Amino acid sequence: MKGGARLPFWLPALLVSVCLVALGSLLHSGPHKPSQHATSRVLLVADAKSGADQEGTPLAQQEDPVASPGSAATVAASPTAVAQAVPAPATTPTVPPVTSTPSQPSAANPGSRGGARPTLRVGIQAGHWLESQLPDELASLRTATGAAGSGWREQDVNLDIAHRVADLLTADGFQVDLLPSTVPVGYQADAFLALHADANGSTSASGFKAARSSRSDIPGRDDALVAAVDDAYGRLTGLRLDNSTITNNMRYYYTFGGGDIQHAIARSTPGAILEMGFLTNPGDRALLLGSPDLVAKAIVAGLQQYFDNP
Repeated sequence: MKGGARLPFWLPALLVSVCLVALGSLLHSGPHKPSQHATSRVLLVADAKSGADQEGTPLAQQEDPVASPGSAATVAASPTAVAQAVPAPATTPTVPPVTSTPSQPSAANPGSRGGARPTLRVGIQAGHWLESQLPDELASLRTATGAAGSGWREQDVNLDIAHRVADLLTADGFQVDLLPSTVPVGYQADAFLALHADANGSTSASGFKAARSSRSDIPGRDDALVAAVDDAYGRLTGLRLDNSTITNNMRYYYTFGGGDIQHAIARSTPGAILEMGFLTNPGDRALLLGSPDLVAKAIVAGLQQYFDNP
C-alpha cells in the first residue's frame, strides 16, 4: 500500500500460530472413538454366525467357553442373556448299552470253526459298572461296589476285560451289547454273560466259577452255556474251577429276573454269571491284571464253543 504503514514482519506468523491452536482445540473436543481392538465378549457372541471374531480367528479355534459350540454363546447377544442361558449342571444320565456290530455285517458270519451261522447277539455285562445309577426297583444294590484287592476295584477290572471281550466278539462277527449294571427291561439276546471278580478274607482262596439262574425257564440252554464257559476258561487260563463256592447271590443274580424285577434279561435269553478269579489272591490277580487279553480270549472261546455246539 503506497504511503501506508507497513505491518510488522512477525504478525503473519503470529496469526497462523493462533489459527492452528484454535483448530487443534476444536479437533480435541470432538466425539471419542474407541480403539478398533476394543472388542468384547458380547461382540464375539454377536459375530458367531460369521464364524470369526474381529481378529479373524475362527471361533472353533478359540478356548473361550462362551463361544464354544452348544453353549450360551451361540444364542445369546448380551452378558445378561449369556448368564441366563447357561444351563445348570445336569445329573449324569444312565449310560445305555454300548452296541458294537460287525464291521461287515452279513446274513451269515463265519464261526470260529469255519462254519456259517446267522449274526448272533451277545450281551456282556461289566459287573458293578455304574451301579449307583441302578433304577429304583434295585436301589438297595446301588452301594454294592463290588470286591477289591491290593487297591484294585472289581468294577474297573470287570469293565476292562468286558471291553476286550466285546472287541474280540465283534471281530468274530457277533453283535455285542456292552452292558452296565442296569440291564434294559426284558433284554433279549442269543446269550448273556455277566463278568465279575471275587474276593475273600483269605488270600489263599483261588479259582473261578460260573452259574446260571436257579429259576431258569431254559435250564438246558443255560447249563450248556455254563459248561462251555467253564471248559474254555479253565483250559485257557489254567485257573481251577471251584463250584463248591457258588453262592445264592450268583444263582439268584438280579439280572436273571424273578419276582417283580423288570430290568432283567428275558426268560428266553440264555444267561450266566462268571466270577473270573479272586482279586485277593496274588496268582489270580496277576492273571486278571497282567494278562487281561488271555482272560478275554478264554471267555470268548467259551461263548464260541457254546454257539458252535448247539
